[in-house]
Parts: sequence; C-alpha cells; structure tokens
Amino acid sequence: MFPNQFAPNCALFVLGLVAAIGFLRTGMLARGGLLLVILLVAMDAALVVRFVYDRTDEAYLISLAVMQVTAFSALGWWVLQWGLRRWSADRSQWEQLFADATRHYMRNELSAAEQLFLRLRRVNPWDPASAIGLANVQWRSGRPKIARRLLRAARSLDRSGAYANLIGEQLRRLG
Repeated sequence: MFPNQFAPNCALFVLGLVAAIGFLRTGMLARGGLLLVILLVAMDAALVVRFVYDRTDEAYLISLAVMQVTAFSALGWWVLQWGLRRWSADRSQWEQLFADATRHYMRNELSAAEQLFLRLRRVNPWDPASAIGLANVQWRSGRPKIARRLLRAARSLDRSGAYANLIGEQLRRLG
C-alpha cells in the first residue's frame, strides 16, 4: 500500500493517468473520463487529508487505496486488452471474421453481422473498421443514436485518417 512513500504512489497515479488518457484517445470516453475523475478525486482527497489535515488515519488510507486499486485495475484491463488484441485466436482470423460479418451485413442478416462485429470489437476495441461496420448494422437496424455514437468513436480511433471521408459521409447521412 505504501502509505508513507511518495515515489510508488506517484508512479501508480501516473500509470493510472496514462491508462485513462489511453482510453480517452481511443474513443472510450465514458471509461476514460470515469477513470480520470476517480483517480483525480482519490488522489486529491489523499493529499488533502495527509498534508492539510496532517492525518494518516483511515480516511487517508481509504482514499489512497481507491487510487491504487483504480490505477491497478485500469492498467490490468489495458494490458489484458492489449494481450487479447495481439495473441487471441480471433485476432489471427480477423480478416475472415470481418469478411463474414460484412457478408452477413450485405445479405441483410443483421443479427449475425452484429454478433460478428461485436466479437471483433471485443478482440480489438481500437479497430475503426469494426466500429464502422457495427455502426452500419445499428443504422440499418433502426438505432441511429447508437450508430452515431459508434461512428464518432470510430473517428477518434482512426489515427491515420484512412476512414475520415467514409465516417464524415456516414455522419452527414445520419443527420
């Protein structure tokens, strides 16, 4: 827990911030924003209790523990997702799964297409192509709000700008 050591707590806090910024940069705005708020509030509470009120009782320990558990959890989830993205069986079959999902979408088999696009998004939540495909399925299924949210997420995931025109046109058509 390191209640009286600055370096380990600062390192954990910074790692938690890196994970939160990573979530925000990859379009996971709710997760990244919530993580950022929890980290900042817990760390602020720990600093205020420790240095303003000069206490090291349970209020200090609880706020420090919340910050540490949040940072560990965020970092663990990030590493787990990165590992799944790199070494999962679905990752090695990504092209085939994407082709199958697109084929189902083109045949108007929206339920099967949605399941495959969701599977692709679980494997790699940072993939803009899967987000766009899932947005198209949601749009055709009569859920334009979800489609719009997915397209905005895809736009933030598209670092290279390869899908910028497609996403812009789809958002324009959605209104």
